[in-house]
Amino acid sequence: MKKNVYCLLCLLIHAYFLSVSNAKAENVSYVGYSTCRLNPSFNPGMFRLPIENIKPGYAIEYRRINKQKCLLIIDGVKVIGGCGRIIKQFRLPKIRSGESVQFNCITKEHHQDNNIIIGIALNKNGRVRFVKPRLAWSLNIDKIDFDKISSTNVICDTIGYEE
Repeated sequence: MKKNVYCLLCLLIHAYFLSVSNAKAENVSYVGYSTCRLNPSFNPGMFRLPIENIKPGYAIEYRRINKQKCLLIIDGVKVIGGCGRIIKQFRLPKIRSGESVQFNCITKEHHQDNNIIIGIALNKNGRVRFVKPRLAWSLNIDKIDFDKISSTNVICDTIGYEE
């Protein structure tokens, strides 16, 4: 009986430490890393948007890192697909079933060439051209961050959507 209790206790302790180490792995910051040094398993679903008109050599990258979908602001990008240094890692909230990240969004207030608005919207697998996002952010290049904005007046164009 004591041996069974001891084995069960060892198993529970082992499971606890595995769950703690996995939780810590999901919250790792990659700021300062080169995008080329990231684990290749982080690449599925990757999308890069150059922002040359706002900040030369900068880009926004969307990718999955340790099961978490993130937006990265990277600099030092000389060519499309080239390496860059991560200067901001922004973890997106949970994306619901059928939703996707949209990069072609506008508002009446932010309809300028020097502003990028990103939204999370239900686009029915690309069957709907214009969608209203559930959540939206505006790129603040001065702070090197994303500012959450009200999605009330935001509209996203899903042209070019690929599942």
